[in-house]
Amino acid sequence: MSPKKVPSSPASSAGLSGAMRLMWARGPLLFTLGVALCVLAFGTFWVWQAVGKRVLESPQYRLDPQQISINTPPEWISADDLRKESLRNASLDRSLSIMDEQLTERIALAFAAHPWVARVERVEKFHPAKVEVRLLYRKPVASVATGDDLWPVDATGVLLPRENLSRAALVKFPQIGGIEDRPAARPGNIWQDMRVRGGSRIAEALGDSWQELGLAEISPYNSTASQRQPASFKLVTRGGKQIDWGRQPLDDDPSEPAAAEKVKRLKSWVQQHGSLDGVALRPAARR
Repeated sequence: MSPKKVPSSPASSAGLSGAMRLMWARGPLLFTLGVALCVLAFGTFWVWQAVGKRVLESPQYRLDPQQISINTPPEWISADDLRKESLRNASLDRSLSIMDEQLTERIALAFAAHPWVARVERVEKFHPAKVEVRLLYRKPVASVATGDDLWPVDATGVLLPRENLSRAALVKFPQIGGIEDRPAARPGNIWQDMRVRGGSRIAEALGDSWQELGLAEISPYNSTASQRQPASFKLVTRGGKQIDWGRQPLDDDPSEPAAAEKVKRLKSWVQQHGSLDGVALRPAARR
């Protein structure tokens, strides 16, 4: 037997034809709606082309350099000077727009390049136009003596701008002696001399104890710089006594006591004997 053809029911036929009539009936309405949307979109585009530039140049979108705020820097440089120098060097010392999608990145790079800035932690922009910048600042821990010149460095051996510090301020920091050459690096870059970098670590560890211990200089034994091997150091007291510090690696080294432990030994010696000038042993170095 051949398969039977299933006839369409009257209800099905009526429903289909009704739907088709509804679509045809709505055709002009859909067409009109589409035309209206196109006109609206074109009109919006035309209006924006006509007034958009003026809107974006209005005060609520334009950013003046003075509207970029930073957290308070250390006493040796003002926030205004640091902001001016950073923006000027990056050619951002002009009116900007907060609608610029790369604005926060450009501002971050500008401040990151400043010698006193260790890290840019956050840059946020707001409407009306304002930008807030959070910075981590570098701190001088020592002065490197090359002849009569003193050069401030941070704990990692980064050279800092000495024009922001008076001679009186520079001489108060722990002094790193025995360095013959002036720095080849520009401020904001590491002084590539292991003696300077190691001496900076010692100065950081000594901190406020520098005066308490009566010290005058951190001096490397090596007469020449090495780019690879950590230098060995001695401390010189104000009375001229030399105390062996030992090697100062830049990273933790289990074969060498930590700098904090060496400082602890020095303080203990002073508590027992009154000063380091009468020291007969080497309390800082490994015994």
